[in-house]
Amino acid sequence: MPDVGAHRGAGPIGLLHGRGNQPVLVDGVTELEPPAYLDLLGRLSFMLHDRTLIRVEDVADLGGLTVRSLQRLFASYVGRNPKAVLARYRLQDAVAAIDAGEVDLARLAVSLGWFDQAHFSRDFRAGVGTTPSAYLQRHRASVPDV
Repeated sequence: MPDVGAHRGAGPIGLLHGRGNQPVLVDGVTELEPPAYLDLLGRLSFMLHDRTLIRVEDVADLGGLTVRSLQRLFASYVGRNPKAVLARYRLQDAVAAIDAGEVDLARLAVSLGWFDQAHFSRDFRAGVGTTPSAYLQRHRASVPDV
């Protein structure tokens, strides 16, 4: 089982230095914050950098939390459940892939962890406001021919 704390400091959730060179986490959170908050930051960093984490159970298992404990942790500090955060990251990856030229939407859906293209399309529409196909068509129309 990976050590969640070992990845604190990686990426955008890393340590910064505030006044008097006191270590401060993003958003002004000092190292004196509750351990649960620091655990959450580590888990968020994992979620952001390890896109193979697509199930809430996988994120909970990182440090031996139950799914329910993880949900409470997210409710306390994030205001959204971990499933919604994972879904948002996957949608961002989908948009980035389409912007980069990925046109096989069925393959993209499966590669990002959706069960099938229908589920992907439904979630994409709910999160982005349009279907993946319509987004792809608009993206193609906006990219000049070289």
